[in-house]
Amino acid sequence: MSLLVLGDSLEVLIDHRGKTPKKLGSDFVPEGVPVASALLVNDGILNLGEARHVSEETAAKWMPVPVRKGDVLLTSEAPLGRVARVATDEPLVLGQRLFGLRGKPGVLDSGYLYYALQTAPVQAELTGRATGTTVVGIRQASLREVRIPAPEFNTQVAISEVLGALDDKIAANRRLARISESLAAELFREAVAVSHSESKLGDVSEMVIRGSAPKYVEDGNGVLVLNQKCIRDTRVDLGPARWTEASKVKSDRLLKSNDVLVNSTGAGTLGRVGRWVHNVQATVDSHVTIVRFDSMKIDPVCAGFALLQAQSIIEMMGEGSTGQTELSREHLRNMNLRFVDRGHEPELSGRLTELSDLVRHSLAECETLASIRDTLLPRLMSGELRVRDAEEVVSNAV
Repeated sequence: MSLLVLGDSLEVLIDHRGKTPKKLGSDFVPEGVPVASALLVNDGILNLGEARHVSEETAAKWMPVPVRKGDVLLTSEAPLGRVARVATDEPLVLGQRLFGLRGKPGVLDSGYLYYALQTAPVQAELTGRATGTTVVGIRQASLREVRIPAPEFNTQVAISEVLGALDDKIAANRRLARISESLAAELFREAVAVSHSESKLGDVSEMVIRGSAPKYVEDGNGVLVLNQKCIRDTRVDLGPARWTEASKVKSDRLLKSNDVLVNSTGAGTLGRVGRWVHNVQATVDSHVTIVRFDSMKIDPVCAGFALLQAQSIIEMMGEGSTGQTELSREHLRNMNLRFVDRGHEPELSGRLTELSDLVRHSLAECETLASIRDTLLPRLMSGELRVRDAEEVVSNAV
């Protein structure tokens, strides 16, 4: 296993630090060429759904060397070291905090580079060569000195293909989850349009209550405690959760299936809603409200989707000064919601549950596949595991 110096192994290194026109905001247009920013890079993916746009003329001025499909994007600061791959040949503009990297043919495979940059040793080297106090970042000259452990070129390509098969399956599962969520939301909207009734949330709820301040303990001990970061995009993500002493959790604050969680403090996160569908023992901290519907009055699954549909309204219900915004439980209890008529609930609830289960299983499989990928990566890079053996592991997984 040799060490490649990044600067000697790249065909293209795009760096706009200090070169992008200062009046960036004045060049944005409603439609055009998307602008990739560091904030759009997360979990190995470039999410252009929230990208701003510039005209084709502006894009050509900013990108004399265009990126192409397969190129690697690396955030240079805030945060440093996040990685994604360009997934399209369509024009794309890179912001100031993104490097665009393309491996030199026959020397460094771009797909292999994408995975190598995510390993702990390379991430540590990026951090070690970074500068700054308030904002830590790496400059082009220092990036060029980063060393990448790499086998010979053909093996790099093989490793990239093996790990890429796992990522392809992960991407397919995520698409399936998004489609299933969209279909469930549309089914609920159609059902409400056909026949509905209105009630105050508090009139059909068994409980609307905030969580408690946790006493954190070592990971894996006690009860999982969810915070505001766990609720995003109408899902509940266990990744940012921590652990609290089981003895400190009141029984009514242990989550039950089909509870709905509502972020209740802070600008930017207040009002986010997610349904609890996981099969683990958990609670929430004092920044999150638990809504538990009364199954004698309403179907909890259908009611949960009614609350999801109201997220944009809830987001505007906060009170208080900037940074101290709070969502009152009374305001939440008193909000009127459109619910599906009781006669239509059983069929709709069954279909919504099937789609929710499909989402949960798809995302759970993503976590398993990502774990396999992250386990294989360092072993393949070090030569401890042969590509042929890794291919067998991957074929069994996908």
